[in-house]
Amino acid sequence: MNPLISIIIPLFNQYQVTEQCLNSIFKKTGIPYELILIDNGSTDGTREKISRLEVKDYDQLKNLQIIYNRDNLGVAKAWNQGIKQANGDFICICNNDIVVSKNWLPPLVEQMRSNLNLGMVSPVENFYIRVHAGRNQFPEEYEFLSSRPGPQPTLESLDEYYNGFERFAASFTEKYRSQQYFDELFSIVLIRKELFEEIGLFEEGFGLAFWEDVDFVQRTLLSEKFSDIMVYPGSYVHHYGNVTSSLFIQLGSRQFESSAVNFTRKWGDVGDSIYQKLKMGSLNSEEMKRLRNEIRPLVSFLNGHT
Repeated sequence: MNPLISIIIPLFNQYQVTEQCLNSIFKKTGIPYELILIDNGSTDGTREKISRLEVKDYDQLKNLQIIYNRDNLGVAKAWNQGIKQANGDFICICNNDIVVSKNWLPPLVEQMRSNLNLGMVSPVENFYIRVHAGRNQFPEEYEFLSSRPGPQPTLESLDEYYNGFERFAASFTEKYRSQQYFDELFSIVLIRKELFEEIGLFEEGFGLAFWEDVDFVQRTLLSEKFSDIMVYPGSYVHHYGNVTSSLFIQLGSRQFESSAVNFTRKWGDVGDSIYQKLKMGSLNSEEMKRLRNEIRPLVSFLNGHT
């Protein structure tokens, strides 16, 4: 029997991409799931449009929950609201500017089933190829995607960008499905529910946005039971990129700096050093064992959740 997956998507305006995201999930997921939408005080009609989903004739919507916030509470608080309502064995945190490809979710669940120490796993997406992994891991795909301007947020533009989105996704996943990368990606990520029970929920004390993902990744890497993390190229999605986060940029650098101050206050001298080591590729099992022994005594919140 397939485990139930809880897909959690915070929303703040930008319904054009939200609609694409939801339709792709409805049509292409392939296994049982529940959907939890958190509207963070949208003012562009998003709230009214998602309320109509409840009466549409989608079989999937029998497992739909919608949380309406009067104000924008930020991503961490919205994620946590969804997690508290979730019934799934695994929690999928998903940006609203993601478009999934056919059967994107089963390969991620299979990775969770085959490695009981795996705390979180993400599919590959376009920004991971173009910015994070680069030509070393995916040379042909890097050259292909980097040689053209990114698509506009329409399905027609998306298909044109890839010369067929589904064709690209199928070819990519077939080519790289035997690979696994010790890395993280937070535009869309599947998280074992038991991980939250061990290390706690997302940190809400940093502000509306920024640094909550770094904090969670570091706590995951230091966990006792589920410290394995993975980006898995057996699944592929498209990420339009910072569509919602760009709205936070309107707040200016003050929000980012304030979140950084709060992050540093929490982690002290450790800072984001674990995350930086991960991104530089300098972490291995021995290094992680050493870090756990050294860092856990320094950060008391690891034993008391967030």
